[in-house]
Amino acid sequence: MSVSSSLLFDHCLWLLLLMPCLGLILTYFTKRTKPYRKNGKIYRHDVAARVEHWPHALGTLFLLISGIIMGLSFFISFVSTSEEAVIALNVHFVAACAFLFGTFYYIGNAISEPARTKEHLPNKDAISSTLNHYGAQLGFKRAKYPKEKKYFQSENMAYVFAIFVGALMAFTGIIKSIQHSIDLPGFVVSAATLLHDIGTVAMLLFLLAHVFFAVLVPWSWKTFPSMIHGWMPEEEAKKEHPGWYEDIVSEEQKAK
Repeated sequence: MSVSSSLLFDHCLWLLLLMPCLGLILTYFTKRTKPYRKNGKIYRHDVAARVEHWPHALGTLFLLISGIIMGLSFFISFVSTSEEAVIALNVHFVAACAFLFGTFYYIGNAISEPARTKEHLPNKDAISSTLNHYGAQLGFKRAKYPKEKKYFQSENMAYVFAIFVGALMAFTGIIKSIQHSIDLPGFVVSAATLLHDIGTVAMLLFLLAHVFFAVLVPWSWKTFPSMIHGWMPEEEAKKEHPGWYEDIVSEEQKAK
């Protein structure tokens, strides 16, 4: 079997086009669940939020791993045979499918419920809120913990960065994929490759920062599991996300 006949990019390119469509179609059948309190816990992330997150997150992770392996192979011998190169490329393909599905499922949900998208966007006090937030976490007396909403303002600023870099990588990645089936001008492929590499470095830095602040630091330990099973302790929400907690209580009182 030739190397070319084993490449998913050569024979299954249609899957890369199908994944965004599946993500958008699934939005039509999605019913969102608002945060609510129950037995001392708060339902923070519904099923749709987790279905958006994990294909996108794992896709990004394996795109970075396989992409770095292929990129650095020009300098360091990570792959020594054509078969190993095919494995790296095929992992990149599968990861791209997961990334595109999660991304477009998120886009579809964002379009259908703009209020949820607004939760992710920084406000005019984002910088001062972030300085006060982490200043208070580190024990600085002058820092006053802000009324953080569902997401910290630091997360919201990072969100804008991630959207920009993710769009750059998706667009340039699609161009690089199309070249497997269509002859594109050399300068187009070269420009796409350069921008894709820049995006890779930026996304790697973002991912490392995201894992550190969302998983590794002690104040994230009670919140992170909500991205797995949906729930977080009510007291933790009241402490770390006071503005969001007040919104939940207010909505529940209005519903009575």
